[in-house]
Amino acid sequence: MGAVTLVDQDRQWIKAAFGPLVTVVPRQGAFCSYTILQEGVMQIPDTLLDPRFVDHPQVISAPFVRFYAGVALQARSGLAVGTICVMDSRPRRLMKAQLKALEIAASYMAAQLEVRLGVLHLLEERRIAKEQADEITRASQRQKDLSALLVHDLRSPLAAMTANSHYLASEATLTAEQQAAIQDIIVAGDKLTGMVTDLLQVSRAEDGQLIVRNKSPVSLAEVIEFAISLTRASATERRVQVSFDSRPCAGLVDGDKELLLRVITNLLDNAYRYSPTGSTVRVELSVVDDFAVIRVIDHGPGIPPSQRQLVFDKYFQVHHEAPTRPTFGLGLSFCKIAVEAHLGSIEVEEVAEGCSFKIALPNFGNARSHLIVTTQSAHEAAVEKEASVQAEADSVVVLARHLADEVLRTARNKEDDKLDRDDASSEARDAVKQERVEADSIVDDQRTDADAQLQKERGKP
Repeated sequence: MGAVTLVDQDRQWIKAAFGPLVTVVPRQGAFCSYTILQEGVMQIPDTLLDPRFVDHPQVISAPFVRFYAGVALQARSGLAVGTICVMDSRPRRLMKAQLKALEIAASYMAAQLEVRLGVLHLLEERRIAKEQADEITRASQRQKDLSALLVHDLRSPLAAMTANSHYLASEATLTAEQQAAIQDIIVAGDKLTGMVTDLLQVSRAEDGQLIVRNKSPVSLAEVIEFAISLTRASATERRVQVSFDSRPCAGLVDGDKELLLRVITNLLDNAYRYSPTGSTVRVELSVVDDFAVIRVIDHGPGIPPSQRQLVFDKYFQVHHEAPTRPTFGLGLSFCKIAVEAHLGSIEVEEVAEGCSFKIALPNFGNARSHLIVTTQSAHEAAVEKEASVQAEADSVVVLARHLADEVLRTARNKEDDKLDRDDASSEARDAVKQERVEADSIVDDQRTDADAQLQKERGKP
């Protein structure tokens, strides 16, 4: 009879067995509970002569164990987790070569347990990562559904409020105070409409639906001047001046005029909101290396360098010791999405005082070639990502093999050292070599099983 067992605090499990053995037995009094407490082989030639086992249930009843020999299975940490053992129903004593073979088998079995445990850990980590990714996807979808619901429910009342406000503003009988109140309502309604539109555009962009479809040659100078005229009332209300400096022949791009107008309007509103009273917001338009470059510069509190990339995230709030811009909502997030949809870029520049937002868009003559380069870059990035995923999956197999080789190499070195110390006979050495060949065959089979399992997992969506 023979068995491979695992032992915990209270029980002993037989994970593999040859012969009529009980699968689970209490740890107290079990043969293997003594084996894991000592080094090397624990051999009991005759259990009836050993006071520890003379009245053991497996000795005095089936399977009537009279002989036992076992070796602890030690993990890399040094902890004994189980045993490999042989038993017989009559007394016997193992030869030296047989004892050595049992120790070798224990070393290889412990190595296989380490390999399987490592593979299981890697697969569990992958499962957890997939669950987390799925949860993030579900949370993102819930957020998108909520955004769509808000946009749908807010648009109708906002349209009614704006229409009625304009109707009331046309009444000639209103006092100056009433006209001012209605203008405040109109401005607030326009602002809310812009926020709702930003929310819709950001949601569409996250779904990959913000595509610049209505492309045509657009004069950025005209767009900027129109944006300034649309926001002039806001600048006047905050007692802020605005200037526009455009280089000759600057700023003809291939794009969507309405989207670009919203980008400039958002940046101007943002600059007015945080500019000191009496200051001037400066807008510059120039051409640099086949790109039209727009700068919107104010003299507000500025943005700390560590947070300049984060301001384009949704709902990001700047943190600074001094009073600064409290929040950016969705406006800057929309600006980044819209500019990148035009194959451009937007960033916060370093300035001595205040804040400078820089937009770079391909000039009309350069837009098509820039699109080709961008498409090629996206394809290369996709190929690189696929290769990265493949390499990650292959690394699991490599890691498992490396782990097995390391454990087996350590076990072999220990065996060779012990053989040298024991001055074993050639017969014993031959027996050890034969057992090693058989164990190597078992290891190769286990590796093949691990590779197949990993390939199966890697093939899952």
